[in-house]
Amino acid sequence: ERVHLYEDSVLVKEPGTAEATALHQDLGYFHLEGDRICTTWVPLDPVTVDTGAVAYLRGSHRSGLVHRPNWFVSDEPLPGAEGTPVPTIDVDDPRLVRFVVEPGDIVVHHAATLHGAGPNRSTTSRRRAVSVRYCGNDVHYRFRPGVPAKAHHDQVRSGDPVVDHPGCPVVWRRTVGSAR
Repeated sequence: ERVHLYEDSVLVKEPGTAEATALHQDLGYFHLEGDRICTTWVPLDPVTVDTGAVAYLRGSHRSGLVHRPNWFVSDEPLPGAEGTPVPTIDVDDPRLVRFVVEPGDIVVHHAATLHGAGPNRSTTSRRRAVSVRYCGNDVHYRFRPGVPAKAHHDQVRSGDPVVDHPGCPVVWRRTVGSAR
């Protein structure tokens, strides 16, 4: 019935960035639980496989697992973090789906989807994107050991509904009488 903002970030891979973004699942970094949690990824530059297109592991959001968060530039888990280890997936695995996207496109994935990105092999093209995370009214706070807290987390407890805190404002609300 409602959509709440959880957080946002700008992601940048400068030309010649040799490091890949390790396979990870956003949910492990979020202090949330519930099914209605998604990430939007909006490119500010053309994104190709050479500039570090994001690869998504098809169907991984259906596993029911929360994977241990890592350092993004390696698969080494964050100290003290809990969860299932991220599986080792070959870069040529046919279950990986990559999107070549342009500014103005938007990619949306479930917070439980495993994904990562290659290095930026270009010598001239930067890869920038805005990432915004949203959650629905079924979502509650669940603090995860070893994961940095957000600014407003000192004001909430595990189990509190996200809908009750101004740190996660409503960005969309179903109007009375609107179609489902």
